Amino acid sequence: HGMRDDDFRMYSSSRGTRIWAYTLSRILCPASFVWIYGLAVGEGVTASLMSHKLLVVWLAPASYNIYLFHQATYEWYWLATRGEYWAYPRDFYWFSPMYSPIDRWEFILLLILTSVMSIILEFRLNSVLVEWSALLVQTLTGKDSLIIGKEASVTEVLIQIIGNITGGEVDAETSLLESGLSSITSLVLIAKIKQHYKSLVLTSRDIFEVDTVGQFSALVAERLQQIAKNGGGYEFNTATKINRKGNSGRQQHDDSTDFVALRRNAFVWADASAMNGMSSPLDEESDNESSSSEFRGETV
Repeated sequence: HGMRDDDFRMYSSSRGTRIWAYTLSRILCPASFVWIYGLAVGEGVTASLMSHKLLVVWLAPASYNIYLFHQATYEWYWLATRGEYWAYPRDFYWFSPMYSPIDRWEFILLLILTSVMSIILEFRLNSVLVEWSALLVQTLTGKDSLIIGKEASVTEVLIQIIGNITGGEVDAETSLLESGLSSITSLVLIAKIKQHYKSLVLTSRDIFEVDTVGQFSALVAERLQQIAKNGGGYEFNTATKINRKGNSGRQQHDDSTDFVALRRNAFVWADASAMNGMSSPLDEESDNESSSSEFRGETV
């Protein structure tokens, strides 16, 4: 503190502001815990607002892309409108040193541009780019890392894909969380699944709404059934059974393991189906009841 030049005072002031912000946020923790609890159980005004379809179906899946690309979008916008690249030295590694010198209407425009670009990346380009990257690696290495027979059941497909991604032993009882899947590897998983089921509507949120590979298999199987009913033309093998380890020998398992549990969580399908204009399984309850025997491997 013996230095009194302007540069040091400006730097010290910036650091002091961050320290105050850090301290005050900790002081507010008791009140924020109550608010966070309300969000966790889905109660309160904030939870109600955050449950809006625009946020849940579109913006939430694209939120990570918004975080990653908001400054890049701004810098390209600055170059396009000002004729120079916006790049100033930073006092801190993770933040820009000053507020963006743009008008308020430009901020709204940039917000829309960033959100739209992030949504396009999430729902149109991510899976394609991951698929191309995987094909490039396979071409360069000369190895096909994932070969799945056309007659494989949904459960068999998922077991092989998840095991290939995580490198661990996977069966229908394996917990998705404990298998090693994360927010990043879930994107790879979705891309791999869509390689096998081209018309499938699936998001990262769907993966973390279920607990086990068997439950995820039931979710994917019902999505495929709904796609076929809506003209997708896909027919999947529901009769093939796989073996899984149990406490007393080996037990039989098929794609219907958690069909009833999946029905209780049909709101997950409702969110995803909104993107393709498909009907909810709850709207076709009688159809689902009559078709559930297919999931049990019975002849209809």
